[in-house]
Amino acid sequence: MRHLHISFFFLTFFFLTSSLFAENNITIISQIRNKSRVLNDSSIGAIDADGKYTINSNSGLNCSGYIKWIADGFYMPIRKKRGETPLFMSIQELRVKHPECRGDRYTNIFEESRDPYFGLDWTRNIAVKLATLQNNREYSNEYFDVRDSKILDYVEDRGYPLENIKEVIIEQSKTFPNRWYLGSISGPFGDNPRLHQHYHVCAFIPFIDEDGKISVTVFERNKETSFDYLEKRYPGTYCHLVWLSTEGEFELMDP
Repeated sequence: MRHLHISFFFLTFFFLTSSLFAENNITIISQIRNKSRVLNDSSIGAIDADGKYTINSNSGLNCSGYIKWIADGFYMPIRKKRGETPLFMSIQELRVKHPECRGDRYTNIFEESRDPYFGLDWTRNIAVKLATLQNNREYSNEYFDVRDSKILDYVEDRGYPLENIKEVIIEQSKTFPNRWYLGSISGPFGDNPRLHQHYHVCAFIPFIDEDGKISVTVFERNKETSFDYLEKRYPGTYCHLVWLSTEGEFELMDP
């Protein structure tokens, strides 16, 4: 009888959690979809801490600016409620490099000229910055890395093959339904020399579909795309994941 009571408790908890997961994440996805439709595209665009677009960005966002804009949707309501300014994350703080925990003596030579770990540093910095505000505590730069997949081995500073990243996110969502993810895509890039470089970033938000299964929405460069679209553009690449919490208020800045 005790075993039945325990089983009933966990089933009830699972369905309640799944229900909240579905409702909250679908609301977040819907807001991103609606406001992304009027965003402009820019090769250097981002919004700084004071809510202003960077110079010459034509009021548009690039891939890194776009995922910052999404993350600021969780960051800004907390700052606003506390009466704190500026309301948004600082671009300069998110650009801070962390050669102490990634790269090697060879790639360090190209830190200034090529910035081979930009996407990795950017996504890690966003995760740390947001969680620090949410939880009033400090975190290490690698704290939010998704390293514990049971279906694939994590590759240091690269993550997992892009072709398998959807399965990893779904696996994680079964255990952690209140998380969303930032991905940094990396692969061979450039010439003289050709480096393994983090050159694109995107956001992944899981949700429960109409069939009751976990699915994942892909947002990148001011629009919703898909895993198939990513894989066609970046074949043979890796995707490094960091996780962020979907809990709390979500309010996107108007473009």
